[in-house]
Amino acid sequence: MQDKHGLECENFQKNFEASAVQPKPTPELLNLMEMRRRMVKAQRYVEADVAGQKIEELRLRLQADWSKTQKMKYNSQLVNLRRRQEVELESLRVRIRNGIEEKVKTREKELEQLLQKYQNLVQERENKYSFDLQKYQRILKKRKNRHNY
Repeated sequence: MQDKHGLECENFQKNFEASAVQPKPTPELLNLMEMRRRMVKAQRYVEADVAGQKIEELRLRLQADWSKTQKMKYNSQLVNLRRRQEVELESLRVRIRNGIEEKVKTREKELEQLLQKYQNLVQERENKYSFDLQKYQRILKKRKNRHNY
């Protein structure tokens, strides 16, 4: 079960990384890029350089925000996966425990039945012994009575 859960975690991580798509540029970023392109075209290089710096700062900030969001999403999904795995493991434990308890109850019932059979046999033997004893005592008494006459 632990191997299965480990494999699920690995697959989850690979799938999460593979499905992570870089965010689309924001309208603000697109606007700054268009402004910089126009400034370069108009040969206003100093202003274009300032716009380029703003673009890079905005990209870094957007990348950091996206990374933070992705990390939170990853952690949340990983917690859910581990919670589901723990529930699955606990349910397996309960099934095993119930199976063991059922076997114990079945065994106890079998032993009680065996004990009852034994007690019945002992009682039957005692009754037969008692009956046979009484029978022999009557026979002996009859013989004794015959010899006394």
